[in-house]
Amino acid sequence: MKKIILVLCVLLISAAAFADVILQVDYEGVGFSYYKLTGDCNPQITEREYSEFVPFSGFTLSSVLYEFNSEKDTPLHFYAGFDAGFCRMGASALAVGGYSFNLTQFGNCTLELNTDLKLGGAFGVTNTFYPMAQVGVTLDILKADRKGPFAGIGITSQIIDLTFPSMFKDDTYIDGFDGLIFTAGWRF
Repeated sequence: MKKIILVLCVLLISAAAFADVILQVDYEGVGFSYYKLTGDCNPQITEREYSEFVPFSGFTLSSVLYEFNSEKDTPLHFYAGFDAGFCRMGASALAVGGYSFNLTQFGNCTLELNTDLKLGGAFGVTNTFYPMAQVGVTLDILKADRKGPFAGIGITSQIIDLTFPSMFKDDTYIDGFDGLIFTAGWRF
């Protein structure tokens, strides 16, 4: 019951602020994961760079986004919100901001190009906080009135800074992912 009341409150607040609510789920995978260590503070670490194909990089359980100019006749829309989910390092919490551009309309559907930037952190198994940044570009298909279900596919690049200053001193240790992102959701 508490969750239903919370969702209704969010919907009412956003409607009062002339913003549409977008609930979204993302699956990041089918790409390349890489690890990169730069600097020479620890010469005993011999493996400086490594990459591999991965079928999974992260899964966003919930994105709550607010689109502030969602009229269907407007070609450019902007949104902001919050994203929580899982990545290779553990749980993640990110602030999201981005733009969507109407590319074309066919029948009762619209094709849009979304670009976004996510900044925040990943919380590792050892309760360590790692700074994290992610950019993404997706092609989304949705109804012409911009309400209801939508789905999309695109590319994303994610960087997690694993540098431990006390351990690496001048070195930097980066964990990254470049690959596909699949998205689906509902616009209210």
